[in-house]
Amino acid sequence: MPHEPQAPGVDLLDGVRVVDFSHVHAGPLCAYQLALMGADVVKVESPAGGDQMRAGHPQGLPPVFLGQNANKRSLAELDGVPGAADGNLRFIGTGFTVDAAPATPQRPPPRLGEHGAEILAELGYDDAAIAELRTQGVLA
Repeated sequence: MPHEPQAPGVDLLDGVRVVDFSHVHAGPLCAYQLALMGADVVKVESPAGGDQMRAGHPQGLPPVFLGQNANKRSLAELDGVPGAADGNLRFIGTGFTVDAAPATPQRPPPRLGEHGAEILAELGYDDAAIAELRTQGVLA
């Protein structure tokens, strides 16, 4: 059964599946925004307790958790799922590997506008046009 986007009128990411292993604030909020744009977001949580934001509210789930995880589907029980024990999961024909190692940054965070000329060149602007933009103060 295909996933039906919950966001009214915004289906930019219809047909895109996002597997959300994040917790607390930034990651769930980012995945929530993708869900609002029509992505099928599957939140994967540990069966031992799930997202840390689930806990600590006297009346059930905290509103911040509910808000940041709307429009998502949830997967918690990975025991018995083929490939889960070795970190390889498969979702409806799409394979991916779960790696416990954090991502390693390939470069430091950029300064504001640092890659402007490089990006414009990739978009087809020639050196003369980029030089003109520098002359006009558009590029640093």
